[in-house]
Amino acid sequence: MAGRKQPQTRAGRCIKKSAILKSPFTQLPYSGPPREKEPSQVMFDPFRQIPPVDRNALMAFLEDSNRVDHDCIYERLGKPTFQNIINSGGWLRYTSWMWGTYDAIAKINIHTHPNERPPVPKHDWSVDIDVTLIKYVKGILSAHSSSWNKIDHVYVPVNCENKHWLVAHVDIPKRHVTLFNSSCARTLDWFQMNNAESLGVLFPYLLNKSSFYNVRPELASNCTQLLQPFNISRTKVSDCPQQTISGDCGVFMLKCIEYLSSSKNFDYGQDNI
Repeated sequence: MAGRKQPQTRAGRCIKKSAILKSPFTQLPYSGPPREKEPSQVMFDPFRQIPPVDRNALMAFLEDSNRVDHDCIYERLGKPTFQNIINSGGWLRYTSWMWGTYDAIAKINIHTHPNERPPVPKHDWSVDIDVTLIKYVKGILSAHSSSWNKIDHVYVPVNCENKHWLVAHVDIPKRHVTLFNSSCARTLDWFQMNNAESLGVLFPYLLNKSSFYNVRPELASNCTQLLQPFNISRTKVSDCPQQTISGDCGVFMLKCIEYLSSSKNFDYGQDNI
């Protein structure tokens, strides 16, 4: 290019491209066609069945009064841990407690539209928060749990009049409860929101009394009224797998929590249940 000086070596000779070499790199010898990419390992299989040998070993352990612990994949667990899971106290008991505690004061009729019932009396729900429930927030219960200080999402099984199970996804930063219902056609949105109203009201008090906002102050700074109820909504039919057989709601509820907590898109239906 005119007016531009060509690069030179120390000896003063101009640097020119080689007339023979097209690349400064030696060409590798031919090693055959490219290998096919190995399939990635499946880390989460929601349809994986428990091997019969593992199931039989667990049942034999539970029935043997002389054995006190059992080897699992990651560690050795004591019998009370398995008995606690099988007897199911935990969240199932305390979600019922939350509704009973709330209903004792609010006295709402879930069959009445929110616009047609009297307002809930003002009440300091802090005095009603159960100490055992606080242990769930702190990660003390159940076994091998994490403190809620480290998480943003909580998944709660919700019972409706002892007739139906659905899932409540509590988004703590957004202060929102989303209901996943496997039988949307059978009830209206406002009915299920009435049924889960205790979660929206009591969750802020539960978090506050558990010192959650002391550890996560950034979630409190954006809220003018910390103890205001969380908002509640129900998903559309298209956003949650629907059951077609009565009585399968419990399995749908458990599968829904499994998928949501694993950040996996819903790909199951009635045929998989």
